Amino acid sequence: MNWLYVTAAHHEHARQVALALREDGALGAWLTGPLVTRHSILACLPGFQRRVLDEDLPIHPFYLWEGLRAVAAKCGMQAWADACWERGEWQIDRAARRKLEEHDGVMGFEHGCCLSIETANRLGKRSAVWFASPHHAIRKRWLKDAAARWPEWAHGIDRSAPRDERRDREIQLAQCILSNSDFTRDSLVSAGVSPSKIRAIPLGLPPPVDAQKRPVSDVLCVLYVGHVTLHKGVPYLLEAFRNLEGARLDLYGQIFTGTKHSSDRIHFHGAVDRDVLRNIYAQADVLVFPSLGDGFGQVVGEALAHGLPVICSTNAGAAQFIRDGENGFRVSPADSEAIRAAIQRCLDDREGLEKMRGEARATAARWSWKDFRRATREALHHFEWR
Repeated sequence: MNWLYVTAAHHEHARQVALALREDGALGAWLTGPLVTRHSILACLPGFQRRVLDEDLPIHPFYLWEGLRAVAAKCGMQAWADACWERGEWQIDRAARRKLEEHDGVMGFEHGCCLSIETANRLGKRSAVWFASPHHAIRKRWLKDAAARWPEWAHGIDRSAPRDERRDREIQLAQCILSNSDFTRDSLVSAGVSPSKIRAIPLGLPPPVDAQKRPVSDVLCVLYVGHVTLHKGVPYLLEAFRNLEGARLDLYGQIFTGTKHSSDRIHFHGAVDRDVLRNIYAQADVLVFPSLGDGFGQVVGEALAHGLPVICSTNAGAAQFIRDGENGFRVSPADSEAIRAAIQRCLDDREGLEKMRGEARATAARWSWKDFRRATREALHHFEWR
Protein backbone atom coordinates (compact mmCIF):
# COMPACT_ATOMS: atom_id res chain seq x y z
CA MET A 1 0.00 0.00 0.00
CA ASN A 2 1.24 3.45 -0.94
CA TRP A 3 -0.75 6.24 0.73
CA LEU A 4 -0.83 9.86 -0.34
CA TYR A 5 -1.21 11.65 3.00
CA VAL A 6 -2.85 15.08 2.89
CA THR A 7 -3.06 17.53 5.81
CA ALA A 8 -2.36 21.24 6.01
CA ALA A 9 -1.75 20.83 9.74
CA HIS A 10 1.42 19.29 11.12
CA HIS A 11 0.49 19.02 14.80
CA GLU A 12 1.44 15.95 16.82
CA HIS A 13 -1.60 13.97 15.72
CA ALA A 14 -0.77 14.55 12.05
CA ARG A 15 2.90 13.67 12.59
CA GLN A 16 2.07 10.44 14.41
CA VAL A 17 -0.23 9.32 11.59
CA ALA A 18 2.62 9.92 9.14
CA LEU A 19 4.95 7.86 11.36
CA ALA A 20 2.39 5.05 11.58
CA LEU A 21 2.22 4.88 7.79
CA ARG A 22 6.00 5.00 7.45
CA GLU A 23 6.47 2.21 10.01
CA ASP A 24 4.15 0.13 7.83
CA GLY A 25 6.14 0.99 4.69
CA ALA A 26 2.99 2.66 3.36
CA LEU A 27 3.77 6.40 3.33
CA GLY A 28 4.20 7.44 -0.28
CA ALA A 29 4.16 11.21 0.20
CA TRP A 30 2.95 13.73 2.78
CA LEU A 31 1.51 16.98 1.42
CA THR A 32 1.41 19.52 4.24
CA GLY A 33 2.09 23.09 5.35
CA PRO A 34 5.54 24.58 6.07
CA LEU A 35 7.46 21.67 7.54
CA VAL A 36 11.08 20.69 6.97
CA THR A 37 13.37 17.78 7.75
CA ARG A 38 16.40 18.31 9.98
CA HIS A 39 18.67 18.20 6.90
CA SER A 40 16.92 21.16 5.24
CA ILE A 41 18.74 24.48 5.11
CA LEU A 42 15.51 26.09 6.38
CA ALA A 43 15.89 24.16 9.64
CA CYS A 44 18.51 26.72 10.69
CA LEU A 45 16.09 29.65 10.50
CA PRO A 46 14.44 30.73 13.80
CA GLY A 47 10.95 30.74 12.27
CA PHE A 48 11.25 27.08 11.30
CA GLN A 49 12.78 25.63 14.46
CA ARG A 50 9.37 24.46 15.68
CA ARG A 51 8.58 23.01 12.26
CA VAL A 52 11.54 20.64 12.00
CA LEU A 53 10.92 16.89 11.83
CA ASP A 54 13.40 14.68 13.63
CA GLU A 55 12.45 11.88 11.23
CA ASP A 56 13.15 11.83 7.50
CA LEU A 57 9.72 11.63 5.89
CA PRO A 58 8.73 12.20 2.24
CA ILE A 59 7.20 15.63 2.84
CA HIS A 60 6.02 18.05 0.17
CA PRO A 61 5.49 21.37 2.00
CA PHE A 62 3.39 24.32 0.84
CA TYR A 63 4.40 27.73 2.19
CA LEU A 64 2.36 30.59 0.76
CA TRP A 65 -0.97 30.52 2.58
CA GLU A 66 0.44 29.39 5.91
CA GLY A 67 2.90 32.28 5.77
CA LEU A 68 0.07 34.73 5.12
CA ARG A 69 -1.99 33.14 7.90
CA ALA A 70 0.86 33.58 10.39
CA VAL A 71 1.21 37.27 9.50
CA ALA A 72 -2.55 37.86 9.82
CA ALA A 73 -2.67 36.07 13.17
CA LYS A 74 0.26 38.09 14.49
CA CYS A 75 -1.57 41.28 13.52
CA GLY A 76 -4.70 40.15 15.36
CA MET A 77 -6.68 39.71 12.12
CA GLN A 78 -8.32 36.43 13.07
CA ALA A 79 -10.91 36.36 10.28
CA TRP A 80 -8.16 36.87 7.68
CA ALA A 81 -6.00 34.22 9.35
CA ASP A 82 -8.89 31.78 9.17
CA ALA A 83 -9.46 32.55 5.49
CA CYS A 84 -5.78 32.01 4.70
CA TRP A 85 -5.82 28.67 6.49
CA GLU A 86 -8.81 27.57 4.43
CA ARG A 87 -7.16 28.54 1.16
CA GLY A 88 -4.04 26.68 2.19
CA GLU A 89 -6.12 23.55 2.68
CA TRP A 90 -7.69 23.98 -0.75
CA GLN A 91 -4.28 24.39 -2.36
CA ILE A 92 -2.96 21.16 -0.82
CA ASP A 93 -6.15 19.26 -1.64
CA ARG A 94 -5.97 20.32 -5.30
CA ALA A 95 -2.31 19.30 -5.46
CA ALA A 96 -3.16 15.89 -3.98
CA ARG A 97 -5.84 15.36 -6.60
CA ARG A 98 -3.25 15.82 -9.34
CA LYS A 99 -0.78 13.36 -7.74
CA LEU A 100 -3.18 10.54 -6.92
CA GLU A 101 -2.42 8.40 -9.96
CA GLU A 102 1.03 7.75 -8.44
CA HIS A 103 -0.47 6.29 -5.24
CA ASP A 104 -2.82 3.53 -4.08
CA GLY A 105 -5.03 5.72 -1.94
CA VAL A 106 -5.46 9.03 -0.13
CA MET A 107 -5.71 9.79 3.59
CA GLY A 108 -6.50 13.24 4.92
CA PHE A 109 -8.02 15.24 7.76
CA GLU A 110 -11.57 16.54 7.92
CA HIS A 111 -12.59 19.45 5.68
CA GLY A 112 -9.19 19.33 3.95
CA CYS A 113 -9.33 16.39 1.53
CA CYS A 114 -12.72 16.45 -0.19
CA LEU A 115 -11.41 16.87 -3.75
CA SER A 116 -8.74 14.19 -3.40
CA ILE A 117 -11.26 11.70 -1.97
CA GLU A 118 -13.59 12.35 -4.91
CA THR A 119 -10.69 11.69 -7.27
CA ALA A 120 -9.63 8.53 -5.40
CA ASN A 121 -13.14 7.11 -5.74
CA ARG A 122 -13.20 7.89 -9.46
CA LEU A 123 -9.84 6.16 -9.95
CA GLY A 124 -10.88 3.12 -7.88
CA LYS A 125 -8.37 3.81 -5.09
CA ARG A 126 -8.75 3.70 -1.30
CA SER A 127 -9.82 6.75 0.69
CA ALA A 128 -9.73 7.50 4.42
CA VAL A 129 -10.40 10.65 6.45
CA TRP A 130 -9.51 11.48 10.05
CA PHE A 131 -12.14 13.23 12.15
CA ALA A 132 -10.46 15.12 14.97
CA SER A 133 -13.62 16.92 16.11
CA PRO A 134 -17.15 15.73 16.85
CA HIS A 135 -19.86 16.00 14.23
CA HIS A 136 -20.92 19.60 13.67
CA ALA A 137 -24.51 18.87 14.71
CA ILE A 138 -23.23 18.19 18.25
CA ARG A 139 -21.15 21.36 18.24
CA LYS A 140 -24.01 23.52 17.01
CA ARG A 141 -26.47 22.14 19.53
CA TRP A 142 -24.25 22.89 22.51
CA LEU A 143 -23.05 26.24 21.20
CA LYS A 144 -26.57 27.44 20.42
CA ASP A 145 -27.70 26.91 24.00
CA ALA A 146 -24.50 28.39 25.44
CA ALA A 147 -24.62 31.44 23.15
CA ALA A 148 -28.18 32.19 24.26
CA ARG A 149 -26.99 32.22 27.87
CA TRP A 150 -23.64 33.96 27.29
CA PRO A 151 -24.19 36.32 24.29
CA GLU A 152 -21.03 38.28 25.11
CA TRP A 153 -19.05 35.10 24.36
CA ALA A 154 -20.83 34.26 21.10
CA HIS A 155 -18.81 36.37 18.63
CA GLY A 156 -17.50 34.37 15.65
CA ILE A 157 -19.05 30.99 16.49
CA ASP A 158 -20.77 30.61 13.09
CA ARG A 159 -17.72 30.69 10.80
CA SER A 160 -17.65 26.95 10.12
CA ALA A 161 -20.58 26.44 7.72
CA PRO A 162 -18.49 25.93 4.52
CA ARG A 163 -16.17 23.53 6.33
CA ASP A 164 -19.12 21.61 7.69
CA GLU A 165 -20.39 21.13 4.14
CA ARG A 166 -17.02 19.65 3.16
CA ARG A 167 -17.04 17.45 6.28
CA ASP A 168 -20.44 16.06 5.26
CA ARG A 169 -19.19 15.42 1.73
CA GLU A 170 -16.09 13.62 3.05
CA ILE A 171 -18.26 11.48 5.35
CA GLN A 172 -20.37 10.50 2.37
CA LEU A 173 -17.46 9.74 0.02
CA ALA A 174 -14.68 8.28 2.18
CA GLN A 175 -14.50 4.52 2.42
CA CYS A 176 -13.04 4.66 5.95
CA ILE A 177 -13.43 7.23 8.74
CA LEU A 178 -10.86 7.28 11.53
CA SER A 179 -11.83 9.17 14.70
CA ASN A 180 -9.61 10.39 17.52
CA SER A 181 -11.87 9.21 20.37
CA ASP A 182 -14.99 7.27 21.26
CA PHE A 183 -16.78 10.60 21.73
CA THR A 184 -16.04 11.67 18.15
CA ARG A 185 -17.11 8.27 16.83
CA ASP A 186 -20.37 8.33 18.80
CA SER A 187 -21.17 11.83 17.55
CA LEU A 188 -20.77 10.65 13.95
CA VAL A 189 -22.96 7.62 14.59
CA SER A 190 -25.64 9.82 16.18
CA ALA A 191 -25.56 11.90 12.98
CA GLY A 192 -26.37 8.83 10.90
CA VAL A 193 -22.94 7.53 9.88
CA SER A 194 -22.69 3.74 9.76
CA PRO A 195 -20.62 2.39 12.69
CA SER A 196 -19.04 -0.16 10.34
CA LYS A 197 -17.38 2.72 8.49
CA ILE A 198 -15.67 4.20 11.58
CA ARG A 199 -12.62 3.15 13.59
CA ALA A 200 -12.02 5.00 16.86
CA ILE A 201 -8.36 5.37 17.87
CA PRO A 202 -7.74 7.66 20.86
CA LEU A 203 -4.75 9.95 20.59
CA GLY A 204 -1.58 8.99 22.40
CA LEU A 205 -0.73 10.51 25.76
CA PRO A 206 2.69 12.09 26.41
CA PRO A 207 5.20 10.06 28.43
CA PRO A 208 5.01 10.60 32.20
CA VAL A 209 7.16 13.43 33.53
CA ASP A 210 9.24 12.95 36.66
CA ALA A 211 7.60 14.42 39.73
CA GLN A 212 8.87 17.85 40.74
CA LYS A 213 8.82 19.45 44.14
CA ARG A 214 5.69 21.57 44.37
CA PRO A 215 5.08 24.64 46.48
CA VAL A 216 2.98 24.05 49.59
CA SER A 217 -0.10 26.27 49.69
CA ASP A 218 -3.39 26.42 51.54
CA VAL A 219 -4.98 27.68 48.31
CA LEU A 220 -6.04 25.09 45.71
CA CYS A 221 -4.34 25.97 42.40
CA VAL A 222 -6.81 25.25 39.59
CA LEU A 223 -5.49 25.41 36.02
CA TYR A 224 -7.14 25.93 32.63
CA VAL A 225 -5.10 25.61 29.41
CA GLY A 226 -6.55 26.28 25.97
CA HIS A 227 -8.30 28.94 23.92
CA VAL A 228 -10.48 31.16 26.08
CA THR A 229 -13.72 30.73 24.14
CA LEU A 230 -17.35 29.72 24.52
CA HIS A 231 -16.62 26.46 22.70
CA LYS A 232 -14.23 25.45 25.46
CA GLY A 233 -16.86 26.07 28.15
CA VAL A 234 -14.86 28.83 29.85
CA PRO A 235 -17.85 30.92 31.01
CA TYR A 236 -19.17 27.91 32.91
CA LEU A 237 -15.80 27.53 34.62
CA LEU A 238 -15.77 31.20 35.58
CA GLU A 239 -19.30 30.91 36.94
CA ALA A 240 -18.26 27.88 38.99
CA PHE A 241 -15.72 30.08 40.78
CA ARG A 242 -18.31 32.51 42.10
CA ASN A 243 -18.31 32.35 45.90
CA LEU A 244 -15.86 29.43 45.81
CA GLU A 245 -13.45 30.06 48.64
CA GLY A 246 -9.97 28.60 49.02
CA ALA A 247 -9.18 28.18 45.30
CA ARG A 248 -7.35 30.21 42.65
CA LEU A 249 -7.94 29.87 38.89
CA ASP A 250 -5.17 30.49 36.33
CA LEU A 251 -6.16 30.53 32.65
CA TYR A 252 -3.46 30.15 29.98
CA GLY A 253 -4.36 30.53 26.32
CA GLN A 254 -5.29 32.97 23.59
CA ILE A 255 -8.34 35.03 24.52
CA PHE A 256 -10.89 35.28 21.71
CA THR A 257 -14.15 36.28 23.37
CA GLY A 258 -15.66 37.26 26.69
CA THR A 259 -13.95 38.95 29.60
CA LYS A 260 -10.24 38.96 30.26
CA HIS A 261 -10.21 40.97 33.46
CA SER A 262 -8.32 39.28 36.27
CA SER A 263 -9.43 39.42 39.89
CA ASP A 264 -8.01 38.29 43.20
CA ARG A 265 -8.90 34.65 42.51
CA ILE A 266 -9.09 34.49 38.69
CA HIS A 267 -6.05 35.31 36.57
CA PHE A 268 -5.87 35.49 32.74
CA HIS A 269 -2.31 35.01 31.50
CA GLY A 270 -2.79 34.74 27.72
CA ALA A 271 -0.86 32.34 25.51
CA VAL A 272 2.53 31.05 26.68
CA ASP A 273 5.24 28.84 25.18
CA ARG A 274 5.22 25.09 25.71
CA ASP A 275 8.41 25.30 27.74
CA VAL A 276 6.68 27.65 30.19
CA LEU A 277 3.66 25.36 30.39
CA ARG A 278 5.77 22.51 31.77
CA ASN A 279 6.45 24.48 34.94
CA ILE A 280 2.84 25.61 35.14
CA TYR A 281 1.57 22.03 35.07
CA ALA A 282 4.06 21.07 37.77
CA GLN A 283 2.89 23.81 40.14
CA ALA A 284 -0.89 23.32 39.80
CA ASP A 285 -3.17 21.05 41.84
CA VAL A 286 -5.83 20.18 39.25
CA LEU A 287 -6.65 20.94 35.60
CA VAL A 288 -10.21 21.74 34.54
CA PHE A 289 -11.21 21.08 30.92
CA PRO A 290 -14.90 22.08 30.63
CA SER A 291 -15.28 21.84 26.85
CA LEU A 292 -18.69 21.86 25.19
CA GLY A 293 -17.40 19.64 22.38
CA ASP A 294 -13.81 18.53 21.76
CA GLY A 295 -12.79 15.51 19.75
CA PHE A 296 -10.03 14.89 22.26
CA GLY A 297 -8.33 17.70 24.22
CA GLN A 298 -4.59 17.06 24.29
CA VAL A 299 -4.05 19.32 27.29
CA VAL A 300 -5.77 16.57 29.33
CA GLY A 301 -3.03 14.13 28.32
CA GLU A 302 -0.33 16.69 29.05
CA ALA A 303 -1.76 17.28 32.51
CA LEU A 304 -1.96 13.54 33.28
CA ALA A 305 1.65 13.07 32.15
CA HIS A 306 2.67 15.75 34.67
CA GLY A 307 0.78 13.98 37.44
CA LEU A 308 -2.05 16.49 37.43
CA PRO A 309 -5.59 15.18 38.14
CA VAL A 310 -8.19 16.42 35.64
CA ILE A 311 -11.78 17.59 35.96
CA CYS A 312 -13.00 16.86 32.43
CA SER A 313 -16.25 17.43 30.57
CA THR A 314 -17.82 14.28 29.15
CA ASN A 315 -18.07 16.19 25.85
CA ALA A 316 -14.29 15.86 25.42
CA GLY A 317 -12.83 12.72 23.88
CA ALA A 318 -10.03 12.57 26.46
CA ALA A 319 -12.67 11.98 29.16
CA GLN A 320 -12.46 8.28 28.30
CA PHE A 321 -9.14 8.26 30.19
CA ILE A 322 -10.58 9.87 33.35
CA ARG A 323 -11.87 7.68 36.18
CA ASP A 324 -13.78 9.42 38.94
CA GLY A 325 -11.86 9.63 42.18
CA GLU A 326 -8.78 7.90 40.73
CA ASN A 327 -7.16 10.39 38.38
CA GLY A 328 -9.78 13.13 38.29
CA PHE A 329 -13.50 13.66 37.83
CA ARG A 330 -15.86 13.59 34.85
CA VAL A 331 -18.51 16.34 34.77
CA SER A 332 -21.48 17.08 32.54
CA PRO A 333 -20.90 19.76 29.88
CA ALA A 334 -22.35 23.25 30.37
CA ASP A 335 -22.84 22.55 34.07
CA SER A 336 -21.26 25.17 36.32
CA GLU A 337 -22.56 23.50 39.46
CA ALA A 338 -20.99 20.16 38.50
CA ILE A 339 -17.65 21.88 37.95
CA ARG A 340 -17.97 23.69 41.24
CA ALA A 341 -18.82 20.45 43.09
CA ALA A 342 -15.78 18.68 41.60
CA ILE A 343 -13.47 21.53 42.63
CA GLN A 344 -15.02 21.48 46.09
CA ARG A 345 -14.24 17.76 46.38
CA CYS A 346 -10.62 18.60 45.63
CA LEU A 347 -10.70 21.31 48.30
CA ASP A 348 -12.25 19.00 50.88
CA ASP A 349 -9.82 16.12 50.30
CA ARG A 350 -6.39 17.53 49.54
CA GLU A 351 -4.76 14.28 50.68
CA GLY A 352 -6.87 12.24 48.27
CA LEU A 353 -6.10 14.70 45.48
CA GLU A 354 -2.39 14.23 46.11
CA LYS A 355 -2.78 10.45 45.82
CA MET A 356 -4.38 10.91 42.40
CA ARG A 357 -1.13 12.32 41.03
CA GLY A 358 0.52 8.92 40.81
CA GLU A 359 -2.49 7.42 39.03
CA ALA A 360 -2.51 10.35 36.61
CA ARG A 361 1.06 9.52 35.56
CA ALA A 362 0.20 5.81 35.37
CA THR A 363 -2.69 6.65 33.02
CA ALA A 364 -0.32 8.45 30.67
CA ALA A 365 2.03 5.46 30.72
CA ARG A 366 -0.72 3.02 29.69
CA TRP A 367 -1.53 4.59 26.30
CA SER A 368 1.34 6.17 24.39
CA TRP A 369 1.79 7.48 20.86
CA LYS A 370 3.42 4.14 20.07
CA ASP A 371 0.13 2.45 21.02
CA PHE A 372 -1.74 4.96 18.84
CA ARG A 373 0.47 4.15 15.83
CA ARG A 374 0.05 0.41 16.33
CA ALA A 375 -3.73 0.76 16.58
CA THR A 376 -3.76 2.92 13.43
CA ARG A 377 -1.86 0.31 11.44
CA GLU A 378 -4.12 -2.47 12.69
CA ALA A 379 -7.25 -0.52 11.82
CA LEU A 380 -6.06 0.04 8.26
CA HIS A 381 -5.03 -3.60 7.83
CA HIS A 382 -8.30 -5.05 9.14
CA PHE A 383 -10.72 -2.60 7.53
CA GLU A 384 -12.93 -4.14 4.84
CA TRP A 385 -12.11 -1.89 1.90
CA ARG A 386 -14.65 -1.84 -0.88
